[in-house]
Amino acid sequence: MNIILLYLAVFKSPAALKTYSIVIANFAISDFLAAVSSFFVEPRIIPIENTIIQINYGVCHKTGYINSCWIGYIISLHLFLHSELSLLYSFYFRLNILGNRKAPRKPIFIILSLFIIYIPSLIVLILLSFGNISDQNDIFGRFMKIFPNETGITKEMVTESIDSNVVTVGMSCLNFAPIFFYPAILVIRKKIIKLLDESTNHLRKETKSLHRRLLKCLTYQAILPMFTVLSVFLFLIEQFGVLYHPLIEYSSTLCLEIIPVISPILYFWYVSPYRQAIRKFSGMTRVSGRSEIEKSTENLKAFVIVR
Repeated sequence: MNIILLYLAVFKSPAALKTYSIVIANFAISDFLAAVSSFFVEPRIIPIENTIIQINYGVCHKTGYINSCWIGYIISLHLFLHSELSLLYSFYFRLNILGNRKAPRKPIFIILSLFIIYIPSLIVLILLSFGNISDQNDIFGRFMKIFPNETGITKEMVTESIDSNVVTVGMSCLNFAPIFFYPAILVIRKKIIKLLDESTNHLRKETKSLHRRLLKCLTYQAILPMFTVLSVFLFLIEQFGVLYHPLIEYSSTLCLEIIPVISPILYFWYVSPYRQAIRKFSGMTRVSGRSEIEKSTENLKAFVIVR
């Protein structure tokens, strides 16, 4: 779905969305890579005492490189953070466009702005990359000692970060980022609504409608980081020993993976040109299907008449 969104952003964006389509493409690429890296790892997170053990069910454990699962995991985490920060930039971008402010209009400046937004995520990625991986034989032995009834798990599937301080800093940046940028999003959203309600002469009726639908899309997107909060909550339940269950261990990661699935669907629904492009494709398919059925029916009728 993110590949489809990227195609629509590049080739089906109207003139009113030409500059903002770069931001949409940024979401599509970021969410696509986050989904791929998550699929590559498929982690199950188990907090034990002062450390975190990962059971990796993805293909990463078959590469023969002990760090591949950890690298895939931290890549997905930092991309989720980048997506959240990009959301804040999206609201700021729409506010500047509507307010006729000096927002960056040239593609090179928008790309540069997105790179600046990416820097905090890059710092988190660097911090998490210093999380050294413990000896697999040792960690597998300890894991089987704690969970003797677990079956189907090999030592290649089990990883553990032993540099807990660095990992804690990196994870904290990811988990608590929404607390800081959510108030800013609410303030900017209120200003955007005020601008849309005013009689702005520089906006046509169709353009204003497009802005309103895009604002709805961004508003629902702003709800998606709540899955990050839920992921943290489930993780803390186990971290503090409140409850242990495999479903919680899987869900702490699955909650994050919901975000790149829902995000492109919101664009498909609320951005009219994208929705129309998808409907047009679906309509062509249905017309083609009907014509084949009608053709077959006519042939059948002709055959009956001849008989």
